[in-house]
Amino acid sequence: MPALKKLLLLLVLAVPVLAQAPDPYQTSSLENGRAWQLMNRGQKAAWVNGYGEGLTIGSLLAGQTWDKYAATYSTRFPTNLTNVEIADAVDHFYGDAPENAPIPVPDAIWYVAQKAAGTPSSVLDEFAAERRRVAAKTK
Repeated sequence: MPALKKLLLLLVLAVPVLAQAPDPYQTSSLENGRAWQLMNRGQKAAWVNGYGEGLTIGSLLAGQTWDKYAATYSTRFPTNLTNVEIADAVDHFYGDAPENAPIPVPDAIWYVAQKAAGTPSSVLDEFAAERRRVAAKTK
């Protein structure tokens, strides 16, 4: 009987752990717009800087050629804006459309990169809609 009690106790303690709700501040293990909105302006600029550095280091570790790295970086990161300007643009992305809150921050920066590059509004709208669809399917 003691073994059965231990098993029952283990099940009682394990079920709440397994039934935890997903973190509303992350989508696909990445910080999303809800987490972004909790940061101050300096934290946001630092986050953007770290993300840009991470793109560089990740590309180097992956052994990408310079041409491939430069193409990826300029597509995913708005090189014509400062980190503070990028952070402000991401604020607009989340603030202007609350339905964007579940979208991960790297996707918001990708959106800003496209917008800063002059991508047409219709393409940007479809990009944001696709990112919302992906975020909605992700737990």
